Amino acid sequence: MLQALTEYAATHPEQIAATVTGLGGALTHWKKTGKLPIGRLPYRSARQIAKDLRHRYFTKPRPQGVPALVVDCAPSTLAQTLRTQYFEYPPASYNYRSEDVNLRRPAGTAPSPTTGEPTPMEVHARGFETTDGRTLVVSHLEASRYESQGLHLDGSLTSYSNGRDRIRQVLSKAGPSQTAIESERSADIDVV
Repeated sequence: MLQALTEYAATHPEQIAATVTGLGGALTHWKKTGKLPIGRLPYRSARQIAKDLRHRYFTKPRPQGVPALVVDCAPSTLAQTLRTQYFEYPPASYNYRSEDVNLRRPAGTAPSPTTGEPTPMEVHARGFETTDGRTLVVSHLEASRYESQGLHLDGSLTSYSNGRDRIRQVLSKAGPSQTAIESERSADIDVV
């Protein structure tokens, strides 16, 4: 981990300098007055460092060979479109490599495979820019991460085909045209 941090410091000196300067100023103020100046803490730099480290060292390869959509717009346009349809960024979600869009929204209920009780569900869309400027959307329907953590983590209710169909319904109402594919391999799609 120390090697990763020193490598990061060597390639991003401006982020490290801003963080050290901000922390140094805040500590000096605290030492003089006995009060920690919350407003002087380098939140923006620290958040950017955490984001960079997360993307570099804590990502997973995206699922391939699953049903998906190819949407005729850039990832940023797709994200804006989905946000107008009540999708939100999941703050504690891991990222896939090369991921440009990561949004979720509630999606009704489904019976639990163990108890038969209604389980809150959500649809989770992840977008990847393709070499031709479109967006590959790999989405799935899954148990809610907040209300059904056990079923969410074990994946017993996860369905890529149902997730694709839900996103397709949302996008058909919201605008950009899309094409359903059974897998990116069979559709000859290349991700940037």
